Amino acid sequence: MTRFADRPGTALLVIDVQEDVMSCAWQSPEVASRIGALVDRARAEGTPVVWVRHEDEDMPAGSPPSTIFCAMMALGVTNVSTKSK
Repeated sequence: MTRFADRPGTALLVIDVQEDVMSCAWQSPEVASRIGALVDRARAEGTPVVWVRHEDEDMPAGSPPSTIFCAMMALGVTNVSTKSK
C-alpha cells in the first residue's frame, strides 16, 4: 500500500463485497482472491481496512444477501460501515 506522509487518514475501502453482489459477479472467486491479497497487504503495512456494506429494501440489514461475501469472512472482517442509496 502506498502511504503518503501528508495523508495520515489513508485506508483501504472494500465496498459492496456482499453475497448478493458477488453471487452474480464475473469471476467472483478471482475477484475475492485479489481483494483478499489487498486486505492482507494493507494490514501488513498498518493501513486500516474499512468494509462498506450496502443496505436497501432488497438487501435489508441482517438478511443473507446483505452479508459480507463468505470468502471474505476468513480475513476477519472488522470495521464495517453501512450505506444506502
